[in-house]
Amino acid sequence: QQINTQYWIASFLNGNEAWSNFRRSGFPALAANPYVGDIPAGTFIRRLTYPVSEISANTTNVNEAIARQGPDRMDTRVWWDKP
Repeated sequence: QQINTQYWIASFLNGNEAWSNFRRSGFPALAANPYVGDIPAGTFIRRLTYPVSEISANTTNVNEAIARQGPDRMDTRVWWDKP
């Protein structure tokens, strides 16, 4: 827990790395999202949505990925993040 918390602090300027390590380890113990919006209250972002540029340039494959992996939402778990 202490190592992952320190890693999160050290990764301050590298947000994607800090977020990825948090998703992997669950540390540091952060407060869950209290607001209802794109993701349900009390949860964390699980993945990023496809950008509009990817949907426009690669519609067929994006639709296939969505069909296989689930909705294009920030609270949809990726294939390796199953409970």
